[in-house]
Amino acid sequence: MRQGYKTIVVGAALILIWVQHCLGQQVIPENGSRINFTRPYFEVPQGPVSGKYVFYIKQVNATAGAKKKVAKVRANCRAAISPVTLSFQATYEWYYKIKQFGFTRFQSPTYTFTTANSELLDTNLQKIVWEKMPPKKQQGIIVLDGLKIAVDMQGKPVFFLPNSKQDRALRDINLTPQGTITYIDNQNGDVAEIDLNGEMLWHYPTPLSKQQSTEHYHHEFEKLPNGNYLLAGKKPIKELNHSSLSAELPGEMLSETIIEVNLEGEEVWRFNLLPELKEQFNLQPPNGSINMSRLGHLNGMAIDTLNNVIYASFKTFNSIFKISRSNNQIMRKIGLETIHFNDSLISGEHFSQQHCPTLLPNGNLLIFNNGTAKTGSGFVELNLQNKEGSATEVVNQVYFKKYFPNEYYTPQMGSAQLVNNNAVLVGMGNKPLFFEVTRNGEKINWIGRTYYNDAWSSKRYNWQPQTNYRVFYYSSLFQYQFVVDTLADNRGIKIINTGTEPDTYEVLWLENDTVLFTQRVSLKPSKSIKLNKNAGKGRLRVVVKSIQCKIIREI
Repeated sequence: MRQGYKTIVVGAALILIWVQHCLGQQVIPENGSRINFTRPYFEVPQGPVSGKYVFYIKQVNATAGAKKKVAKVRANCRAAISPVTLSFQATYEWYYKIKQFGFTRFQSPTYTFTTANSELLDTNLQKIVWEKMPPKKQQGIIVLDGLKIAVDMQGKPVFFLPNSKQDRALRDINLTPQGTITYIDNQNGDVAEIDLNGEMLWHYPTPLSKQQSTEHYHHEFEKLPNGNYLLAGKKPIKELNHSSLSAELPGEMLSETIIEVNLEGEEVWRFNLLPELKEQFNLQPPNGSINMSRLGHLNGMAIDTLNNVIYASFKTFNSIFKISRSNNQIMRKIGLETIHFNDSLISGEHFSQQHCPTLLPNGNLLIFNNGTAKTGSGFVELNLQNKEGSATEVVNQVYFKKYFPNEYYTPQMGSAQLVNNNAVLVGMGNKPLFFEVTRNGEKINWIGRTYYNDAWSSKRYNWQPQTNYRVFYYSSLFQYQFVVDTLADNRGIKIINTGTEPDTYEVLWLENDTVLFTQRVSLKPSKSIKLNKNAGKGRLRVVVKSIQCKIIREI
């Protein structure tokens, strides 16, 4: 008993010193904050004492004056992601304790946050209908860009895009490694990056570039590992350096474009389809009647940063081009060798009208295969190392006809994403279906459908199928997070991966801005590593960089 009393007294003294030292340090979620998501990430400053962290979360009913405990999270470090999905339009209190040997050595003040609400969450207006639910043990979230929300694997909303309900032209909603959201405004032809609460972080085109060009951005937008952005666009050929093209072609004809833009809005790389086809293959559109806005119909890109190439999907060519980013050469045409500027009437050998190319960890390429009315839709996995058109190029081909005899074909949109290396998440484009199928197509694991009420302003149930341009899985809203703690007596540091994805960290040990030595370590989720300083060195500055999300922490 006396031992416990001494522990409490010593802890109190440490608390006073620690509170004075840590004033102004960040607590996440910030006290009094309002958030648009219900699986929050909790992080607090390094504690005044060692021990295990326990986070307590309570929902507050202000009207009744009651509090309900919703979660108690035990963690080996000072950060944790909520293991339960909270409610929207609610108020929460949370605090944490540091415990050791069964004693509470420190207890924090109580913090509060509220969760927002949106008509996007109103099931009278839009909803998911599950034909077959995912298993309860399955973790992660699914982003449905048609509904503009993310749900957990039990279908409970965990995030909504903070835009008005009428803004239904948004598509390709992605969660970046930095925990931000990117999307395309397909109606206005621009792109944006926002934080989870809707604050605008980056927008393109800028007002100046909008005045100088009529380029329209569409279909694909993503943040690159180097911090730049990759955009798919369309631009009138009169605005291009098209000396190689025939002067008889109308200047309003649109050329598909691929652009890399940096954070300052400066263009750092560009690929213009029509001039490159003319210069490299002596191909150009006929002067007759063609659809000037669908010459190739670029609808997806996969970037190989290691080899500095892009795999670009051109729907009406039934082909994917392998494009070198160093010299703009079209290194390979996967699909049809012959390019037709009219929408191709020739079905591809392995896929047709394809969407959403994705590079897999094994180096293969996964493609959503829209197919034809005869074959139906599916997905195909190609070995990029094998010769194009060879029997071994296709390593996996799956069609959905046997599972959905009435809805097996979608001529527009669609996505396929490898999940956990043994299943593929499929969005069926202009069908409201999304589902998970085993990688070999042996069985469907679960099935969901999306709908919206076309009478938004009333409570009538006039349900219509809600299409999703793409459906994506993520392990959490906070895939890449980490904390760095100092070891006792400043002997070194401890890095803890507090996200839900493996990450690699570059550690720089500095003295007076001089790098003494560097280390690189890789950690799986929830894993940690201790790094000691070189013998004989005094206090050093340490900079830890996350390779995946480019976050830097310095101590």
